[in-house]
Amino acid sequence: MNRISKWVVALSSVAIGAVALAADPAPQSAPQKTDTPATAPASTRRPRLTMPWSQLTDLSDDQKTKILDIIGKTNEEIAAVRSKERSDIMALLNVDQKKKAEEIDASRARRGRRGAATRPAGQ
Repeated sequence: MNRISKWVVALSSVAIGAVALAADPAPQSAPQKTDTPATAPASTRRPRLTMPWSQLTDLSDDQKTKILDIIGKTNEEIAAVRSKERSDIMALLNVDQKKKAEEIDASRARRGRRGAATRPAGQ
């Protein structure tokens, strides 16, 4: 299985888990705050309905709110996973490699692009 397929499976599992949690009929006494690592960037963007959910014209306001909550929670989980991935990888690098990685990130930020993940030459 290639890398992209593994990511698709992993993200699908997270989404299914989020849907299962949201479908839990047990009442909750108070909203629970999720703890995110300090290195995870806080999302300032509101989640929005994406396809196919945005194409369902008969969704109630309650359904839309719940779907947006699921999407928002999933986005937070994905950001936490990406943050952990980065910190784990940075822990493996030596000082020069860390400096070079930070320079690359700064260069991408100046260009205003996230950049696509690339494979090493010859693969």
